[in-house]
Amino acid sequence: MNLLLLFGQFVYIGILAFGGGMAVIPFLQELVNQSPVITQQDLSNVIALSQMTPGAIGVNMATYTGFILGGFTGSFLATFALILPSIIIVSLVSRYWQNKKENPIFNSIFNGAKASVAGLLVSTFFFLICALFQTEKSMTDNFKIGGLFLMLALIVFKYKPSPMLYILGMGFIGILFQL
Repeated sequence: MNLLLLFGQFVYIGILAFGGGMAVIPFLQELVNQSPVITQQDLSNVIALSQMTPGAIGVNMATYTGFILGGFTGSFLATFALILPSIIIVSLVSRYWQNKKENPIFNSIFNGAKASVAGLLVSTFFFLICALFQTEKSMTDNFKIGGLFLMLALIVFKYKPSPMLYILGMGFIGILFQL
């Protein structure tokens, strides 16, 4: 992929992906659809790696995706391009935030942004569920994976354990059951 195009794509993602790292996934899905180099399986792996490594999830995804598409230079460019709009936007908004935080127009803008974030996260949830079952696994393995998903969802909902515990635990279970 052309490095300038890669930079432009991640600036675009950085401008529009409000809501943190998981909000980046629908935009990366769009990138997968445009690129013959990165596959659905690569994207699933990028998401899993980004969840397991320290740091901001969106930045990790940009770094890994950039590396797949353009090596070390692509990795650097994708990461920089993703955070550049945030740096600019936060610098501008924070300057006026203290004076305008009671302004109804300003609050309406933030409420609209929050609604878009919720929609992006819901679409990310459905993407991850679909990706979970689109592997080359047997139906039995898919039932095991689905069962693990439901079990973990219930554990997280009821006990709210540390994310590191359930990532390591499910990784261990995946090894144990050869999923």
